[in-house]
Amino acid sequence: MRFFNTAGPVVCEDHYCIDPLSRFNLEDVLELIDQKKYFVLHAPKH
Repeated sequence: MRFFNTAGPVVCEDHYCIDPLSRFNLEDVLELIDQKKYFVLHAPKH
């Protein structure tokens, strides 16, 4: 049975997973990098 993992490494066979790249637009991120603008990627609080 799979479950939601809130700490430690995620193993997709054991935990519910989403594709991390589906959560943002890569072109937008690359544009921010090209413009030397700051941004933060963080995990939600649990």
